[in-house]
Amino acid sequence: MGDFQQKYNLEIEEADNYLGPDGHIKEKVMLFNGPIISANWGDTVNVTVVNRLRTNGYHSHFSTSYDVDLGPFLISDWYYGSADQMMSRISSATEPFIAGQPGSPPESDNVLFNGTNVDPHGMRGGRYAHIHVTKGKRYRIRLINASVDNSFTISIVGHKMEVVHTDFVPVRPYHTDHLFLAVGQRYDVVIDAEADISNYWLNATFSETGLCGRSRNQNPAAILHYEDAPDPDHELPQEPGERPEDARCLDSLAYEPVLDRQVSRFPVGAPNVLTADMKINRATNHNVIPVLMSSRESGNRGGGVHGLPSYRVEPSKASVSSKSLPVRIEEQEVSDTPWSYWLIQNFSPVPHPMHLHGHDFVVLGRSPALPFPPATPVGFTGRPSMFNSTVDREGLVWTNPMRRDTTVLPGLGWLVVAFEAGNPGSWIFHCHIAWHVSQGFSVQFLEEPESIGAGMNLGEVAENCNAWRQYAPQDDALKADSGI
Repeated sequence: MGDFQQKYNLEIEEADNYLGPDGHIKEKVMLFNGPIISANWGDTVNVTVVNRLRTNGYHSHFSTSYDVDLGPFLISDWYYGSADQMMSRISSATEPFIAGQPGSPPESDNVLFNGTNVDPHGMRGGRYAHIHVTKGKRYRIRLINASVDNSFTISIVGHKMEVVHTDFVPVRPYHTDHLFLAVGQRYDVVIDAEADISNYWLNATFSETGLCGRSRNQNPAAILHYEDAPDPDHELPQEPGERPEDARCLDSLAYEPVLDRQVSRFPVGAPNVLTADMKINRATNHNVIPVLMSSRESGNRGGGVHGLPSYRVEPSKASVSSKSLPVRIEEQEVSDTPWSYWLIQNFSPVPHPMHLHGHDFVVLGRSPALPFPPATPVGFTGRPSMFNSTVDREGLVWTNPMRRDTTVLPGLGWLVVAFEAGNPGSWIFHCHIAWHVSQGFSVQFLEEPESIGAGMNLGEVAENCNAWRQYAPQDDALKADSGI
């Protein structure tokens, strides 16, 4: 615990012919140069970023007993091509990465563990990431899926994991031998180093469905290394381990928050649904993947899920799709109903890791994963499973449901989440797959807009926006995506 101000300086720069962590050379990369940022709960972190690029962007996540805290362990897909090059093909209706499937993403070239891995393509380069442990001790580690597109099931040969946090929400200890991590999800786990002194594979396994990530490295792994075991750079683990159960791209809902919450039931009424779909506009050779807000009620008044709370929907010039609308949650609505309910209906077979800014949400329920193998020879097709207000509402979990800020919307299915309103701001709810959010897969909502100015200086925001308006015409800046 602490109450200090931690100050850090970072520089962002572009590099040519960069020797990557797996030994493969990339033509261009953008690099953060600076120290590791660390702080205690309660500290104020002040980061000064010097931008030596022409573009800019910033993204952050507020990312039981144990002996040693090993800190964060990031697992992420790695691509040799540039983001712009890949995004161009993903947004192409005529040259997709999978023939006949516009909008399909590329395979990752590798998967990195804490920024390193060997080259899976036969070249000598890179090294496996090592987690060092001593027999008899308990270790806490924060598993983070920082990928653009790839989701994984994590397992450690010969070891179990005790899950204690989901997206920074404390949960009652949950023991498992495998753990599915969707893009953007974080888990704090405790590992008992009680196995024989040796080296063990930490495996990241892809779903056989192919719906939540593919890679040219089909068996990405790191090494759990016991003290006094052979040097893992010279003697690799011998036991590959068993393939874990396929989660079919869905995260578990079994985690029980330590802080109990009772969610108020919403009444049966007219639904207000966020629909998630992939729209292919072949005329413009561009994909738009909007999340649309629609209501069956008249006028511009809508219900939450089946009537609670009432939202006011207003057009937004900032939206990529003209049909996307920001939701406005009023202060009086917050006082009347603290819970805001969201039903998301997916008309695409692709599962989407949905991430909410400004809040944790509770997962009240969702439809099952798509069957695998697919029910038809042509793959994952068919009509979506629509939320049934009579049947499905009764199966929702109201007493202490799982709470986090990222969960998976099933393919051709539905998801119901709720959060306690009361945090004034301009927030977004979006798919955490980078390709999709770039294409506009998000919805913006204004929460207690009249109170936003009490928590921040809106004049500083206006000053920055005015500076951009002056700069953009002179530099012929082109806004090629959603900007999120």
